[in-house]
Amino acid sequence: MFGVETGADIGQAVARNVSQYGNEITSAIAFVLRLAARTARTGEILLNSLPTEQRNEVRRGGLERMRRGLVQTALGTSMMMSSGLKPQNARLMMTAIRDTVADWGLTPPPMNVTES
Repeated sequence: MFGVETGADIGQAVARNVSQYGNEITSAIAFVLRLAARTARTGEILLNSLPTEQRNEVRRGGLERMRRGLVQTALGTSMMMSSGLKPQNARLMMTAIRDTVADWGLTPPPMNVTES
């Protein structure tokens, strides 16, 4: 994080960075959300293309963890949108949420899922 020294108030540093680098941060988060959605879709395609005997619990578990990560990214994006972003940055992130909802919308949120 830019401008953070040992013992500094992290909350102030985050607020300053979002204020100063908001355009870059929101562009990066929108990209990461879309990338995570694409990765989850590709993982599912890969798993389904394997012979049945190779679709083991380890691979299914990996795909499930990818989905959970996507949900966490989407939830974090939603929470950040309510933190006083510039309207154009909030729109950018909302568009990424809308564009990826089919990929993460049916996955239970992380707080409702037990780790295996």
